[in-house]
Amino acid sequence: MHVRCLIDEMANIGQIPKLEKLMATIRSREISACLILQTQSQLKAIYKDNADTIQGNCDAVLFLGGKEKTTLKDLTETLGKETIDIANSLILFHQSNDSAKEHHNTPLWIGRTREFRT
Repeated sequence: MHVRCLIDEMANIGQIPKLEKLMATIRSREISACLILQTQSQLKAIYKDNADTIQGNCDAVLFLGGKEKTTLKDLTETLGKETIDIANSLILFHQSNDSAKEHHNTPLWIGRTREFRT
């Protein structure tokens, strides 16, 4: 039987001893943990150097919004860049003859950083 631990308001319950080791090994015992925090800095404040190990052993991140700069910066770096493909279609009519026209299809690729803004 699989056991899922939902740890809400994790920053308010104190430090769980050896959490970094638990997060790395509990899956093999059919246990999963959902750590719920307001910001990533809360995890770093409690677990210091082990915060990155704990976060690295989490499969998913659910971001519901916030303005804490460290969290926003980390999410922006994790998401990286996206490429947007836009197909442009351009039709040119000649003034002397409305029926004469040119049709151009031009692909356009735009790369941009996916950012969270405050």
